[in-house]
Amino acid sequence: MFEQQVAYLPNHMTPNEFYDYALANLKPPPIRIAMILHDKDLKDDGVTPAKDHIHEVIEFENARSLSQIAKELGVDEQWLEIWRGKKENAYSYLIHATDTARDKYQYSCEAVRANFDYTALIKEISDKVAKVGRITSKKKMDTILDLIGNGDATIKE
Repeated sequence: MFEQQVAYLPNHMTPNEFYDYALANLKPPPIRIAMILHDKDLKDDGVTPAKDHIHEVIEFENARSLSQIAKELGVDEQWLEIWRGKKENAYSYLIHATDTARDKYQYSCEAVRANFDYTALIKEISDKVAKVGRITSKKKMDTILDLIGNGDATIKE
């Protein structure tokens, strides 16, 4: 996950220019990349507007070092982090569709620029969460095992 205020993007790029730059300069190219401009967020006080910033989820087929990614993007390594949770949460966070971000401004899927069908991914994630949420506690384990058995979820998920 890359996060940076728009004012500090390399070479005064716009968010869209940075997205294009990332696709052109990351080698090998990411298998999925999704970027959003957060321009409606508020600071912790709930009143003061936060500085406009972008979040960019960059997913590679194989592990990459943050220092190499930072070098290819022309940014400081401190603006990148390895996402430790489920990658679905990273993609969901872009529009604040996670449990920890539900009190923040809710962005639309259309605000996300991606090299794949982001809206379809969010629908798939939402459907999976809703399916598990509708199940009574007694049947949850069976349903979760069925999801894993059918290949719709991994053991880690």
